[in-house]
Amino acid sequence: MHAIKPSQTIMKNCLLQDIFTNQSSKFGFYDAAIKAAYHRKNFSNFLIGKYDKVKPISVEIVPSLECNFMCPNCTYVQNLSKARLGGLKKIMSMEVFEKVLNNLNNFNIKSLVFTGGGEPFMNEKTIEYIKLARKSGYEVGVYTNGFKLTEDIINQLTSLDLTFVRISLNAATYNSHGKVYGYAKKATSSTNAIFDRIVNNLTLLGRSKLTNKSKTTIGVGFILGRDNFDEIKLLPDILRKLDRESHGGIDYAAIRPEVQYFIKALNSPKWQPNTDLFKQIPDLIKNEVLARTKDLSMQLLFNDRGFFDLSKQFVKEDNVAAPWSVSIDYDGQLYPTSEHNGSPGLSLGDLSATHISQLWESEYKTELFGKLKTIPYFKLKTLNDFLLKVKTIGTFSKEEVARFYLKGDLSPQPPHVNFV
Repeated sequence: MHAIKPSQTIMKNCLLQDIFTNQSSKFGFYDAAIKAAYHRKNFSNFLIGKYDKVKPISVEIVPSLECNFMCPNCTYVQNLSKARLGGLKKIMSMEVFEKVLNNLNNFNIKSLVFTGGGEPFMNEKTIEYIKLARKSGYEVGVYTNGFKLTEDIINQLTSLDLTFVRISLNAATYNSHGKVYGYAKKATSSTNAIFDRIVNNLTLLGRSKLTNKSKTTIGVGFILGRDNFDEIKLLPDILRKLDRESHGGIDYAAIRPEVQYFIKALNSPKWQPNTDLFKQIPDLIKNEVLARTKDLSMQLLFNDRGFFDLSKQFVKEDNVAAPWSVSIDYDGQLYPTSEHNGSPGLSLGDLSATHISQLWESEYKTELFGKLKTIPYFKLKTLNDFLLKVKTIGTFSKEEVARFYLKGDLSPQPPHVNFV
């Protein structure tokens, strides 16, 4: 006898019910998939098959491609962004930023994230751009390597009601920090000072949050690969130090895999170079880190699925999540994903000269997004997996979507819901 396939209606009801009963993730507010349904207009358009009507919820801005470090596995070297204009200085001017900000308005974008590129605070005007973004009503997040922060910048950041600031530490000791960031193969007194400065800025950031009674989420990031694999057992020590010296002002630590997105000509590798390590890391983190840090005030976010996924052979799929979040380079060029920011031939157009609505409604945009494929464990992978699952069931009618939202309970919203 053949198994009876469930009807499309039953499958739709089961899937959508699952959204409301499983709104939790080991990776918390990093998981874009749990936020999709809370953006009703976007999600409804996706459900009824109007994919070209899906618009960005969040936009990443690269105020600088210049960097104070030389990461061996830098995404923006892999994607050819830093080679695009040779030796020219790659810093976003105030003129370009103001035009970009003006050309983003009235498009229902909820949040802006200031990130690399290079290091955002290599641009001395980045703090002013953040202020202008907040003044314009956007929620704002910041990713930084932490070295260029000063006490003044830190106090400004925690006074601006930002949604989050995360410093990427990516190391438990001086030695691995120099390797991961490419400035030293061995620890010396000068490299030790670099690591100490960033750790100190992290603790100052946590304390400043408490002093200013800020609601800003403060995070520290750890990307694990071959250069810091041997230090996994030391992670509890640095986490405990940060927790203690920040007086509990650091909210979370996120542990993620180091990913090689591209090899030659923007092609993705079938196998990651750290496959052998990724198979071991989940158990090591659970036994050596999570088990030894339960008493800390900070939350530990560890997505073992990412490591498991990257230990397998990569298979390309349609990238249907890309329209939910786009990226703007230092020169105002708009790109379809953060990982492709600055890649030759992939710009949607100049956002310092054209309103985003014109770029979004162009035939070129539809063509580019239509042929965009996934890359290994990219930022919106969980959202993409979820949307592809929805798409396999078939399109929904407007009535089905209305019933879904009538029946479901979308309160309370997940943290950082406007960052996907």
